[in-house]
Amino acid sequence: MCYDSWLYHPRAYEWLVEQQAIRVTKAVSKTRPVGKCKVLLGVPVYDTDKGTQLISRFAKTFVALKGVREGLASPQAVPGVFEGVAPFAEYTMDNEE
Repeated sequence: MCYDSWLYHPRAYEWLVEQQAIRVTKAVSKTRPVGKCKVLLGVPVYDTDKGTQLISRFAKTFVALKGVREGLASPQAVPGVFEGVAPFAEYTMDNEE
């Protein structure tokens, strides 16, 4: 799960998620052969904005997705173990979202 870290600037949160994508895929590839274990990275979709963040809840999701994409594009990442992203917590979403 790429947790909502309450980072103030979108680029800082994007960097954090990018690092998580790199490090998690790398760690999984070292412990399991590629193909034996897959990684899902959770991105936040829940309502947490209490007026202390610059990032809206919708923008936060897109910033997280961009961080995942950038992380997987890094030569340090192991995209072969990446399965996809998962909305967390999807049960907090309504049909509009």
